[in-house]
Amino acid sequence: MKLKFRIETKKIKQPRIVVLRLSNQGDKIIEKSLGSFNSKRSYDHIVKQLTTEELYEFENFVKVIDFSKKNFNCDADKLDRFIIKTAPEFKNALLKLWETANQYGLSFTPEHEMLLSLFTKAKVIEQQLAVFTNNQFTALKELGIDIVNAHPPKADLKEEQKLMVAAIKTASSLEELADHFNKIASQKYNKAQKFKPHHFEYFAKQINQDEKQPFPKWYYTVAIDVLCHAGIKPDSIIAPSLVTKLWLRLNKQANLALTLQAFNQQFPHLNNHQERVNIINVAFINDDLLKMGGKAAITPATAIEFWLNQWKKSNPESNQHKAIAVFNSTFHYLKNNAFFINFIEQSFSSNNSLEITSQD
Repeated sequence: MKLKFRIETKKIKQPRIVVLRLSNQGDKIIEKSLGSFNSKRSYDHIVKQLTTEELYEFENFVKVIDFSKKNFNCDADKLDRFIIKTAPEFKNALLKLWETANQYGLSFTPEHEMLLSLFTKAKVIEQQLAVFTNNQFTALKELGIDIVNAHPPKADLKEEQKLMVAAIKTASSLEELADHFNKIASQKYNKAQKFKPHHFEYFAKQINQDEKQPFPKWYYTVAIDVLCHAGIKPDSIIAPSLVTKLWLRLNKQANLALTLQAFNQQFPHLNNHQERVNIINVAFINDDLLKMGGKAAITPATAIEFWLNQWKKSNPESNQHKAIAVFNSTFHYLKNNAFFINFIEQSFSSNNSLEITSQD
């Protein structure tokens, strides 16, 4: 552990979490405070001070707290410790996965993922026990948890909301801001002029995460344009990776090269930001994956298996070289991708082995 989290509750209205950096000086462990945060105070000032490994710890901690608050309305100072021991090799692999996933705009926080998986499995088990005991057994239901309908976790939009708060500050009134949003939406994106001043009142007051937002998420993309027109760099407010994702909602072009060109024109200072190239590239790769897997939300392995099985049925006499050639011509952004080429080669190799065995 590189960090320690201390929860303070005495003589304050709301519990706050103090983040401490641990270091060794001889036989002593020294604690250095990096600051504190709570639900009303941002932790941006803390994140800026963290190393990669410390950020990994911090994100896991914050996600675990958010999980308990959203699902059980349990504050940080009331949480019980829940420890899982694992092989150090696996632990190190998870850190590598988290670090690289971030570079491609993928969300992966291991401790949070474990809680989500455990939560989902617990719901299934309670459903089974409800059947076996004729509804006499309840555990999650007693806590107000719906064990039947698997609702996806609510998206945490705190970062996106910072864009809207900043956009509001660029206008003298909400009416002026609505006019500006409508102008960009209609002229740049060919969207209907539906922005109203009351849409922005949600951000003018204290944000309630449980309150339904009165607008679609692509409004945040327009907010990026509003800030750019005002001479404000959106990536000075939220992470460049999130700016890229939001920008892609309405600005994705016919191909990767045109999309990168459009992005570079709007954000020339991010031209050398490798993470944004990765994220834009992933958007086009995902298009190929959807086409490969029959538009289903599936993994790369199941997508290639689905496509290859369908192709083999239509081409029963073909070989792996033909399959690879068709794959490369069909999925432009996955051409010669080692993961899929290896899968195709192994598929034909295993088929050949079965044929030889059956002949013997």
